[in-house]
Amino acid sequence: MILLEEGLVRRWFEVLRPFISGGISGCIATICVQPIDLVKIQMQLQNFEGYSKSTPFSVARDIIDKNGFLGLYKGLDAGLIRQLTYSTSRLGIFRLLCDYNKNQMVHQGHQVFNLSLGVKALIGLTSGGISSFICNPVDLALIRLQTNSLLPLSQQKCYKNVLQAIKCIIKEEGFFSMWKGSVPSIVRAMSINMGMLATYDHFIEVCCRWTGPNENQVFVKVLSSILSGAVASVVSLPFDTIKTQIQKQTVYEEDSESLITKQEGHNLNNYTRVIAHIYRSQGLSGFFKGYLTYYSRIAPHAMITLLCMDWFNKKF
Repeated sequence: MILLEEGLVRRWFEVLRPFISGGISGCIATICVQPIDLVKIQMQLQNFEGYSKSTPFSVARDIIDKNGFLGLYKGLDAGLIRQLTYSTSRLGIFRLLCDYNKNQMVHQGHQVFNLSLGVKALIGLTSGGISSFICNPVDLALIRLQTNSLLPLSQQKCYKNVLQAIKCIIKEEGFFSMWKGSVPSIVRAMSINMGMLATYDHFIEVCCRWTGPNENQVFVKVLSSILSGAVASVVSLPFDTIKTQIQKQTVYEEDSESLITKQEGHNLNNYTRVIAHIYRSQGLSGFFKGYLTYYSRIAPHAMITLLCMDWFNKKF
């Protein structure tokens, strides 16, 4: 009986391990890159509103002048909660589906060493979409916390933490407003998950053909994480820009020239209006504004997350 219980615990641990290691790794990465993420979001909003001369250093300096050094970590609680939901689910689901597909092919008599890039891309899209839908309320609260200081004083909220922000948003805008901007969020998550996770495994396989079969080499994993971060940045930045603009909006902006109002809600027409506004004012380059800042956030986050996850899986 004891051996049976130990076997059951071990089996469940094997299932839950990628979820646990993914959540912890995501939190570690978020703590490291939170200041870059805050600067990136505020640059996107300032570019959208016509302040295109801002640089990452000037934005960071303004934040420190207004709120002190700890102002760069505003919204960190939301970021950590988001990682505990988002990274836990997306990394865990991705690895679970990859292992499931490998086992299914083995049971069918196929000799499988690695899944094809197309299959891994499809799994990345699936896990990213599911995870983004689950954690969109936390993602929205994070955006509101980080952009609240950009609003006029009359429109600023007294957001203290993520839970209080979520409670305030539900009270003033309704429960389903927690999924405001969920379509671009889900599309962004699907693209970044595909770009980061599918290509990471693929780059490791390609690099190992050159360096040898030892895929535990630190150089191979670091290089693969940097390359996958670059791919993820390119394919997801346009969706990230659109998502940020939509989630920034509040019902109190309905008397201004805001793109989204309380009456209009957040239907597909509003997404097309945001896209059209960015394209008319800045052209295609507007969707890639702040790419270097975005990449400097995505690449380290991807690298830290993936390397930490590999380390946890190896040790435990």
